[in-house]
Amino acid sequence: QKLDDIALRCQTLFTSPLSPRDRCRILNRVIFHEYGFTGNRSDFNNPNNLFIYSLFETIKGLPISLSLLYLMVAKRLEMELEPVGTSGRFMVGCYLEKEPFFIDVFENGIFRSLEDLLQYIDNNGLEADLGHFGSCPVGEVLCRCCRNLEQQFRLMFEDDKADLYQSFVNEFEANFEKRSP
Repeated sequence: QKLDDIALRCQTLFTSPLSPRDRCRILNRVIFHEYGFTGNRSDFNNPNNLFIYSLFETIKGLPISLSLLYLMVAKRLEMELEPVGTSGRFMVGCYLEKEPFFIDVFENGIFRSLEDLLQYIDNNGLEADLGHFGSCPVGEVLCRCCRNLEQQFRLMFEDDKADLYQSFVNEFEANFEKRSP
């Protein structure tokens, strides 16, 4: 219901014609400014940051949970956006314009170009893999969420929960199709 409410609010602000970038600006306004969703910098390693129910309770999350929220609202609005699992930061991608752009949901929806992402990766000493700037398959999204949960529960010395999420990763990796290089 909450996702439907956010989508309905966005829909009331849409007027024709709107470019994909303009539609994303409206999503940013509603999700990040009206509803107040934001990145959780103060408690980044809390596993609750990855759960959608918790995101609605605290309005704070990680790049991947905020991206999933953004994508679920966009889907209700019949927008063609994609999950993008770049090195170091999960984002939302739009490939409908001449130049693709990426929505950095952890930074309240700032639009980033491919060049911006390459600079981010370089500045943070991460490995650049151009294959990671395309759409991320659902199986990889699930694995990334579970890997994050496994790591966060290990940090909290909750090995039973960490082992559970690692078993999910193993199952997903055995059964989903990976991105081709």
